[in-house]
Amino acid sequence: MAARTKKTESFEDGLNRLEEMAQEMETSQLPLEELLKRYEEGMKLAGELTGKLETMKAALETVPLSSENNKPEDSQLSLTDLMGGTEE
Repeated sequence: MAARTKKTESFEDGLNRLEEMAQEMETSQLPLEELLKRYEEGMKLAGELTGKLETMKAALETVPLSSENNKPEDSQLSLTDLMGGTEE
């Protein structure tokens, strides 16, 4: 199975892929070499997802709230802008 990770993959898609990989590794009778490949792919994906979480956390911590209804100010970038993705 080829690596399906990509830079533009959403956090949710990446997390779902990681869960699929873990379940597949637990339930299949793959050779040790194939398990190692899947493990390495999963660790890489987990690192990417951790990076996305850290970026989102930092973005949330720096977004000032306006006094009106505690909404983010209109001049702030969206999380999509900060993550470098595009809204679908």
